Amino acid sequence: VEGWWKAQHITGWRMPGESCVDVYQGGASLKELDVMDLSVPIVEIRDFLVARYQQRLNIHPRLFEEVVGSVFRNMGYSAIVTGYSGDNGIDVILSSGKETIGVQVKRYKNKIDVEQIRSLAGALVLNGLTRGIFVTTSTFESGAHSTSDRYSQRGYPIELIDAQRFFDALCLSQREMYRSWDEFSTLVTAKRLPLVLHLMEHY
Repeated sequence: VEGWWKAQHITGWRMPGESCVDVYQGGASLKELDVMDLSVPIVEIRDFLVARYQQRLNIHPRLFEEVVGSVFRNMGYSAIVTGYSGDNGIDVILSSGKETIGVQVKRYKNKIDVEQIRSLAGALVLNGLTRGIFVTTSTFESGAHSTSDRYSQRGYPIELIDAQRFFDALCLSQREMYRSWDEFSTLVTAKRLPLVLHLMEHY
């Protein structure tokens, strides 16, 4: 069950210079959010994940792939979520300028092992890509990072984004957009900013 709140505050003067009336209005409603329903808007799935990230394994894998694609779009990439059939091991294709990146998404409970990293590397070769990102709802085994480093040395960098890193990116992408640095610096103080890991690494 997902909860929704709406509220408003109205201030008005009865007569100029006399008395001010403050009116507060609020209401709430509940609705069922079926996180396995592919027709649910991605914005609602994103809100659900931010509020209840511990339930990420309950979300339909296809919806989670769509969420991943939407987060990268917020980061400035063009993102295409591939279909289940014929994706050749690539779930999301990112592009920015001349760079194209293959993303594999695993809505997974167990740790990601080395063989799954190798599988992504093979998928990159099959799809003619030279850079990859592995996004998971879990974590990586210790050998996964060293395997990723070896592929990077061979010209196939693969970035590993675990559950916590992706949650940081999701929360960051949910934040308001500011029109200028002046507006940002006026409305946001440094103390209000969370510590967020960099989403992408440059090789």
